[in-house]
Amino acid sequence: YSLGGVMFNLNDFKPKDYIHIREFDFETLEQFLVDFSRLEADPLVQIIPIYISSYGGDAYALSGMRDLIKSSQKPVSTICLGTAMSCGAFLLAMGTKGFRYCSPSSEIMVHEVAGGSSPLVKASEKMQDAIDTERLNEKFFKNFSEDTGNTYQALQEKITELRNADWYLTAQEAKKWGIVDHIATPRIGQSPQVSFLALVEEPKKRKTKKKEA
Repeated sequence: YSLGGVMFNLNDFKPKDYIHIREFDFETLEQFLVDFSRLEADPLVQIIPIYISSYGGDAYALSGMRDLIKSSQKPVSTICLGTAMSCGAFLLAMGTKGFRYCSPSSEIMVHEVAGGSSPLVKASEKMQDAIDTERLNEKFFKNFSEDTGNTYQALQEKITELRNADWYLTAQEAKKWGIVDHIATPRIGQSPQVSFLALVEEPKKRKTKKKEA
């Protein structure tokens, strides 16, 4: 296979050597905790690589992942392979600065946190859910501001400009907005260490209260 001009063999991949996120839910968070903790403790692993191919999911699960990533004593590399939307885009930006990548044809999408109360719940519960959603939304975009180097106000102005619609970005736009540092794909070999020198740069369940980002 070739991605971003970098050749790789899927038979060389060892699941224990990296983390691949496709969905955001509490089962994924539980597995993420196990895998991340193992890589954090492994003396042979100097950088923790997280591959992302996701359309998003549960915002609470993403919050748990953030806490682990930001508390890591090792650099955490986030790498988008094709798609990083919603929670996936926020996770992509969470990586250690200088270690955030996306393949040249990647599509990134950012939007506000969406509430998901059942229509059968009481009005008071719906109101509380709306308050919780707004709180989460503010927290997520303040974190996103910190991760990307943009001001919170600039991000809010962009969302307002789009009338709260989904914000789609190409790989080049994601780099411009500080979501990634490189339009490239690191090479993974048979060792548990990713080679971050082999790069090809582009030229100029809460059932009734699930929150999605």
